[in-house]
Amino acid sequence: MSTTTRAIKIRSAKYAYLLSICRTFSNRAFITLIQEFERDATVAAKYQYEMHLRLDFANETHFALRSAGSHFLSAFGNDALNMRILGRLSTLSDAARSGIYQKYIALIGTKQTPAGGDAAVATVEHAATCGVLAPLDLVRMYESYKYVFISFILDYGQDAGYVHQCGLLVDNVVGEFLFYEPYGTYIKYGRDYARAVGEFLQIYYDELPAAFKTADGRVRCTTFHTKYGIEGIQNIILTTNNAAAAEFETRYRTALDGIAHDYPKLHAAIQAIRTSDPIYASDKTLVILDVVSLFNRWATPPGDEKYLEYWTTMLELYYDFNSKTCVSITLVELFNFFTEVRRGAEFIDLRGFTAEFKIGRPNDVLFPKLVKFIETYVAPDIESVELNIQKICSTLG
Repeated sequence: MSTTTRAIKIRSAKYAYLLSICRTFSNRAFITLIQEFERDATVAAKYQYEMHLRLDFANETHFALRSAGSHFLSAFGNDALNMRILGRLSTLSDAARSGIYQKYIALIGTKQTPAGGDAAVATVEHAATCGVLAPLDLVRMYESYKYVFISFILDYGQDAGYVHQCGLLVDNVVGEFLFYEPYGTYIKYGRDYARAVGEFLQIYYDELPAAFKTADGRVRCTTFHTKYGIEGIQNIILTTNNAAAAEFETRYRTALDGIAHDYPKLHAAIQAIRTSDPIYASDKTLVILDVVSLFNRWATPPGDEKYLEYWTTMLELYYDFNSKTCVSITLVELFNFFTEVRRGAEFIDLRGFTAEFKIGRPNDVLFPKLVKFIETYVAPDIESVELNIQKICSTLG
């Protein structure tokens, strides 16, 4: 049984939920994370930059890459501006860029020839627009740092529309790509997706430093959890919360009974949440994320204390049982990892840190670490902001 006070639970849940819905806040958090370790050349990253990989089922065992692209948050949705920004990162010749792009096209199995102009130039420009080249450019730009961090967003390409916060750590000392995702399993819908990431990185082979290449013509790439022999924190949390599904259901249904009486339209909207996607079978408390999102969007009169009480109850359930905290886990785990790198130990042992989460309420470990990071480095004044999540987001500009 968690002994964390209700006020701490609500504050923690607000941070975690805000990180999952607000680009401004999550981007600020990742920038702050990198800036803390950039000073001593531990890690570097291009601020406000994200890589997106859209996947699809290849067969019964693994995913395939459907498309890849990069963007800067300041240019999100503006292809022309994004292309200009990405173009300024270029460290490659036109011939090298075009060659990489053609490998990318071969990988995804699609021919994408832009109309107009010289075909070779157009292909290079289109490659820049897609952002396929940016990760390699960042590796070359920051080769003097021990690590380069590239934020990866994975879209599984399935109906539920869920995306997953991941990361690519470029180890410049060893010459190796470490694919990171907080579950540590690299599997969704029973299919492996680390393979798809490895296949994508292979298009950079010809232009990478020699240390990143194996003797048999492959790019050196493994997963973060394989490298360090650890279990994924998000998988620990998911497994533990699934085991407590009966307790969750009892508390959740009790709250729904009250909502049905006091807010019948809201209750109907909750009941209409579609839970047929297989992801709900693997995550037995996932509906709490949908419900908190619904509360966040629901229009109610200002100062409706009863509504706020129900929302607070749902945020408590979110704190205790939510397993969809990939952004929070990534921030906490990578902060710990870069701290260990900074200490300069010959061997980095992450097993003790991971073992802390193997308790009855693993979010009692995750959320205090998250709150400490947020309130120390990101937004120390956020505690004074109202419960309304969107208002919090707007104050962060």
